[in-house]
Parts: sequence; structure tokens; C-alpha cells
Amino acid sequence: MAYKDIRVVDADGTIINAIAILDDGNEQLQAILPDHPDFKALKAGKFGPVAEFVAPPFNSDPVKSECQRRIYAVASQNTQMNMTAYVASGLAPNADKTAFAHSLEWVSAMRAASAGLIDDEDVTFADDAHWPACPSDVVELASRF
Repeated sequence: MAYKDIRVVDADGTIINAIAILDDGNEQLQAILPDHPDFKALKAGKFGPVAEFVAPPFNSDPVKSECQRRIYAVASQNTQMNMTAYVASGLAPNADKTAFAHSLEWVSAMRAASAGLIDDEDVTFADDAHWPACPSDVVELASRF
């Protein structure tokens, strides 16, 4: 017996993803594993032909949300606006202007990391190793707003 991810389509067109037991590779469905909720319906013959499981397209929204979450963890939208106004006012000393420039570079690096993870369709996008560390001067500057 072989196991295979499949998509079973019922008479109403509802798609049910499952793990099937196939009879020695002849592609004829023998059973859905008994712990699957639709096992009884399948055994009762309520499903049509078996089709190969097709994974849905990669969704980039969670990657973009992770990038935004990580940026906002350092500087919320309000913090970013206040930092920008502070630097634009001309009142910021050179050290703060440098930290602000580093913040822009870091956000660019975060966006580039996000774009790369999306291009690679990397499902491990939440791992810290994928994201650039925020410079300490940026963290310190943001903490004041």
C-alpha cells in the first residue's frame, strides 16, 4: 500500500483534502485514513473521482505582516512619524540624525528580506534568522518616542 495526498471532490463540488491509501500505486483509491472526518462519507460512496492534491498558491500576506510586525515592535507608526518630525525639525543632534538614517536603512533591509522570502516562497519566514537585526541606536532612538 502507498500513501498519497489527494483531493477528493464530492458530488456538490466540495473539495476535501486527505491522505489516501492507494492500492500498490495503481492510483485507485482504496480508503481515506479512518481518522479523517470524511471517512464514513467516502465509504458510503458519496465522493467522485480522486484528483491529485494541488497545494494552494503561496500567500505573501503573512510574510508582509511578519515584516510589519517586526518593524512596529521597534517603532510603531506613531513613533515613526514622531521620529521623522523630530529629525525634520532640525532640532535633532547629529547622533540622532545618524540613528534615524540607520532606521531607514534597517526598514529597507527588512523590506528586502520580506521580498526575498516571498520570491522564495519560504514557509519558514517567521524564523528570526531571516530578518536583519535592528541597530541598537535605532532601538534607543525609537524608545524615546
